[in-house]
Amino acid sequence: MRKSILAASTALTLAGLTGVAFGQAAVNPITPGAPGAAFGASTGTSLPAQTYEPGTVQAYVRGRMYTDFAIVGDSADRIGGKASPVAMGEAVRLYWGFAGTTNSGLNYGAWAETRYNAGGTTASGNTAGNTIKYQQTVGYVGGKWGTFRFGNSYDAMMMFMTGTFENIGDTAWDGDLGGLVHTATIVNWPFNENSGEYGNLKFTYLSPQWNGFDFGLSWQPDSTGMGYPGNATAGIGDPRTTSLTTGTFAASAGNTGLRRETNVLEAAARYAGNIGPVGVIAEASVMTAGTISNNGLTGSTTSNAAPYKMAKPFAFDAGLVGSYGGFSVGGHIVTGKINPNGSNELMAVAAGHGSTTAWLVGAQYVMGPWGFSASYLQSLTPGAYAEDYAVAPNYTGPTTFGKRKEIGAVASAAYNYAPGATLSLSYEYGGRKQVGYNFYTDAKGAAGNNTKAQGLILTNYFQW
Repeated sequence: MRKSILAASTALTLAGLTGVAFGQAAVNPITPGAPGAAFGASTGTSLPAQTYEPGTVQAYVRGRMYTDFAIVGDSADRIGGKASPVAMGEAVRLYWGFAGTTNSGLNYGAWAETRYNAGGTTASGNTAGNTIKYQQTVGYVGGKWGTFRFGNSYDAMMMFMTGTFENIGDTAWDGDLGGLVHTATIVNWPFNENSGEYGNLKFTYLSPQWNGFDFGLSWQPDSTGMGYPGNATAGIGDPRTTSLTTGTFAASAGNTGLRRETNVLEAAARYAGNIGPVGVIAEASVMTAGTISNNGLTGSTTSNAAPYKMAKPFAFDAGLVGSYGGFSVGGHIVTGKINPNGSNELMAVAAGHGSTTAWLVGAQYVMGPWGFSASYLQSLTPGAYAEDYAVAPNYTGPTTFGKRKEIGAVASAAYNYAPGATLSLSYEYGGRKQVGYNFYTDAKGAAGNNTKAQGLILTNYFQW
């Protein structure tokens, strides 16, 4: 869930924003979730800046470790039961790479993000089953003409994302609380900032800045992850050679392959500058894609529902933040023919099932080593489709589902107590509703349509 707080070595620094106080001195297009990447972050805790000595190459290793202590509770406790409301969590990420400059002024380099996988439900199981995985692998070349990136990395929409207020503590449902409560009660983060998107191979171009303006373009051929299409560790494989009636494309498997996009195109633009004493960042982006051709599909072989197709996805995304001194206020919105599901937030929606609109408003204040933040999120999405679920024997509830509504509220305080070390305390609350759908059993049902979760989380961050 939690994305990297590290700036890429190809960062296009938008300097001179005297009114912008986001816990860092400037805007970085590589790190989503502005304002800021992480409270207290600086160039000293980011990936090293591009080397400018001609003919030189700099290798580096950067890392991050965060440890949570939380008191949590959700509406699933009275169903599945929780041994204790007290929980702990920890994660470590390492970033390996190099950056170089040629005698002609060409900047180039690559970096990879590694994480560990948990192996079981017990301490010994997690330890014994612990493995390292690659989350992102990025290469780039750049110069005065801009920067060209390739690999499984952030896309243009992610890089320019502004106004989600995630940088002070665990200040969003994109953070750690989702890993500490029951899956049924997790509020989906609707904005395009997760591994379901940046884990896919793509090309991205980032322009230089002109008078405060810059833009980015991305193209992703399909949902293939790192590796080759036929042997991809993520994604659907090559649709030209994969059967549409077996494996991930089968009706019995929920047609997960047929729900994916192809030829994903994104364009993003941004302005960052000062209007009098006020620092302003405004960005907007659009996304469109195709879907895998099919003659209609049904989500489940037992639902007996009429076949349906996936609508061609389209999304509009925008954010705005204004800052004066240490105070910042703003928000973010995404809307369009998509159906965020917590993995792929730009997922195509079934034809006839409407669209998505999600928005967030927030504010933060930074005073020396202290930071404070609050935000409120609301999203209305198609959610689960009734066609995908059979009607259980003797079921008397609704046979169609309503729209899914999710809300999330967060308040957080953080203290940067030493270089590369931050302590934060956050309170998060979330709820989700969908008439006709039982979140606890993942089935049609008149019960379980409304879930809630909350948590108080104390987190220590180390960055190096």
